[in-house]
Amino acid sequence: MARLLEAETRLEAWSDRVTGLLEGVRAALGELAKARERRLLDAARAQREADRKVAETEEAELAAVRKEAQAEAIAAELAELPPGPAAPGGLARLRAVERAIADLGPVNFRAEVELEALEARLKAQSQRLAEAEEAHARLQHFLAELKRDFEDRLKEAETRLGTAFAEYVRGLLGGEGRIRREGRGLALELAPAGKRVRALSLFSTGEKTMGALALLFALAEVREGGLPIAVLDEVDAALDEANLARFVRFLKHFKRGRQVLIVTHQKRTLEAADAVVGVTSTEGVSRVYTLRRTEPE
Repeated sequence: MARLLEAETRLEAWSDRVTGLLEGVRAALGELAKARERRLLDAARAQREADRKVAETEEAELAAVRKEAQAEAIAAELAELPPGPAAPGGLARLRAVERAIADLGPVNFRAEVELEALEARLKAQSQRLAEAEEAHARLQHFLAELKRDFEDRLKEAETRLGTAFAEYVRGLLGGEGRIRREGRGLALELAPAGKRVRALSLFSTGEKTMGALALLFALAEVREGGLPIAVLDEVDAALDEANLARFVRFLKHFKRGRQVLIVTHQKRTLEAADAVVGVTSTEGVSRVYTLRRTEPE
């Protein structure tokens, strides 16, 4: 039993020693790792510094080569000059030119090619612009001609309308009529025979009807040759005997060169027609009949 206790005590002592040794080893390894990391960083910095110095050396060598090339070029140019004393201040001017060239910064060797491309593009765009301006000028000229032609035709149509309206007012009302432009529309002026009234609102129903018919028939004369056919529906319904007689006389004049179809119940209008088509009903049966004038008027 005593031996077992002694052995256990020794094992515990050895365990403590091993643990201490392990901790020492771990600490030593940590220090070694840190030292290795520091050395790696120092090596990286040294490598960067060496690379920088190499780059500076290469740049210095390149600058020296450029200066030698410039010196050779200057020497070649000087060799071509006639012999004689050097101009005063030439070296200072040379240094000033070199500084001015250095101040220009890096040179774009593709500038000439890019300039040619931009000039070609500018030329094409300028040509397109000139063509567009020419087309615009032609279009403006065409629009001006079209506007003049429209104004001329409009004036011609207004003149023809005004002349026909005045003529038909004399035939239908025995008075005077005039059409004038008012803003973007037309204004009618009527003066029936024996009246000085010109406002349409003060006319009788028959006079308004006759004035409207005069305008309607005048509109048919706006185009050259007028309209070949006119269809009227109960336009004489509101006319008294005097206006109806004028209307019938006017139709006899107006129907020359055109066909006039009238839907009417007025006896005077039927008597003035060259042909009458009617419908009658006998015992619930409709029958269409036609009467045609055969005797000369």
